[in-house]
Amino acid sequence: MSRQIFTLGQRYWDAQTGSLYSGLVEGIPDENTTVKLTNKQQLLLKALMEAHPNILSYEELTREVWLGRVMSPESLPQLINRTRTALGDSDKGIIVNHPGSGYELKFQQWRGEKSADSSKTTASWLYQLAQHKSVRFGVIGLLSFVTCLNSYLLYNSVESERKFLKVIQSTPYPYVIKDENGRVTAINIGDYRCDYEKAQRLLKCNF
Repeated sequence: MSRQIFTLGQRYWDAQTGSLYSGLVEGIPDENTTVKLTNKQQLLLKALMEAHPNILSYEELTREVWLGRVMSPESLPQLINRTRTALGDSDKGIIVNHPGSGYELKFQQWRGEKSADSSKTTASWLYQLAQHKSVRFGVIGLLSFVTCLNSYLLYNSVESERKFLKVIQSTPYPYVIKDENGRVTAINIGDYRCDYEKAQRLLKCNF
């Protein structure tokens, strides 16, 4: 059977058990935040709630709470004040006094809340998924592969930069013979001359 819980300001009241809670855990009334109510306080809230949206007169309330027993004129106002304190009803907006008529209870049917927002739900799903050993090993393997790939790419990048710098910083070969237009026609290698044919990119050397 589903619980009948009502919102009374910042409190949550279980009409079946008579328990009053001041906080929630994952959208559910937290048992650790129970606010103690006396039997008469529970009877008072029950009577006002069952009469809603009608106003209960002073005489009707005393009959419902004290069951016809004799009580002092101050008993009901004192009970209402103690109940307002338990509800955190400092502005008297939950148990409302209608002078000359009686009292009314302001409440809403509590329909529950989502246990978590989308980010928390995703995080919870990922956490549960991570509990499986095979998934953990798969994730570790994937992370290891990505790490190795990044290391390889970094090495290639550094090596390519080193080779590039070596080329542009190298000293040109000094024994080059050029024609009047600045074209290379031959080079000297030791005591030998090698003719350079640009069209064929060929060196002809007589050793």
